Amino acid sequence: MAAGIYIHIPFCVAKCPYCDFYSIVSTPAVHQQFMASMKREIALQAATSWVDAAFDTIYFGGGTPSLLKIAGLGQITAELHKNFNITGNAEVTVEVNPDTVDGDFFKKLPGIGVNRVSIGIQSFNDNELLTLGRIHDARTSLRAIEAVKKSEIRNLSLDLIFGIPGQDEKSWQRTLSLAVKQNPDHISAYGLTIEKGTPLETLIKSRELAAVSDDVQAKMYRALLQAMAGSGFDRYEISNFAHPGFESRHNLKYWEGEKYLGLGPAAHSFDGQLRSANFRDLEKYTRMLDKNHLPVAFSEKLTDYQKKQERLLLGLRLASGVPLAEVETVINKTAMATLISSGHIFINDDRVLLSEKGLLVADEVITRLIKN
Repeated sequence: MAAGIYIHIPFCVAKCPYCDFYSIVSTPAVHQQFMASMKREIALQAATSWVDAAFDTIYFGGGTPSLLKIAGLGQITAELHKNFNITGNAEVTVEVNPDTVDGDFFKKLPGIGVNRVSIGIQSFNDNELLTLGRIHDARTSLRAIEAVKKSEIRNLSLDLIFGIPGQDEKSWQRTLSLAVKQNPDHISAYGLTIEKGTPLETLIKSRELAAVSDDVQAKMYRALLQAMAGSGFDRYEISNFAHPGFESRHNLKYWEGEKYLGLGPAAHSFDGQLRSANFRDLEKYTRMLDKNHLPVAFSEKLTDYQKKQERLLLGLRLASGVPLAEVETVINKTAMATLISSGHIFINDDRVLLSEKGLLVADEVITRLIKN
């Protein structure tokens, strides 16, 4: 089975108050530093066991990868092809923010091998975008979508967020309607999580903003399921929907327990046995690579039992569920019987699956199901 490559681009124009991913404010100087370190990391990883792997997905995430422009992204893809076995049919995705791209950017992406774009729309309501700290507006989002359609990119994904403070069900329905109207190939929609230590958490605690209740978020998720089903999108993961054949091949590797190599600060890797993470700091990341050392901050060899736990934890998020035989030894049987009786999970063709009721409280269900 081919592996995937994830490249973390840690740059943003400004830090969004809800985000806890590693990112820093973008400047030309740190771009240059990062590019030199990235090339060094690729070369070092090519001298490890990864040199024997075939890769059929590449995913530029962040941060805001589009801030590297075509030149920077092209340099990285060239280095990957130079050092690794990238298959001819590789899915190559770039995340973009609407305010950092134009028509020329999208027209040039296929020339560096990119064939999939994921646009961080989040909302089509300008007030909600301000709450999230986004610097684009709905009109900018629509222009970016139109620019993709005029390019040779034929795989477009839109990212949305629901449960934004101040958002109601009517506004969420409008965002969903506008998103579907753009006829993308894929939609990701996530309920907003108030992450610890973020400015948004501070605003919620100080009552400057009010968090959307769990009940309202549940109604928004049901509206999402209905909108996607009624528009020809298949739910293949809790928060991900696609027209047939347009599922994210890269993200499926995470949920199905396949191998992936992470490059860049804060990036994670899994080689089938060893799970590791790079330093969550560009300076530390760079210093390690300057010494020709891989910038690994953490690594752990998983036991067979741990791998089965993760298979259950991640696989149950999929609409296809997870084979019972692969995870039976890590399931709390008493909890499973209770969850089946309550209608949160069910067994079909010897696979464990979440019901629609279970989808609404998936994290709680999965936590109860996993044997301690």
